[in-house]
Amino acid sequence: MDVFTMHVMTGITTTMLSAVSEFCRDDVPEFLSDYCEKIIAKNLKYIIEKLKDHEPADKICADLYLCNE
Repeated sequence: MDVFTMHVMTGITTTMLSAVSEFCRDDVPEFLSDYCEKIIAKNLKYIIEKLKDHEPADKICADLYLCNE
């Protein structure tokens, strides 16, 4: 399943896609930027649950392998 199909199935809005694209382009290490949107789409439910738990940002980032600990 491609990223676009996953976005449609999960109901991600255009604004959210834009925010994710901006995040992946500007805030993720360059070597991960190509995979960033796929990682987020694949883990969207997990990301939302982590945010509900109010985990520290560094822990969420490390748990999703988007940054170093």
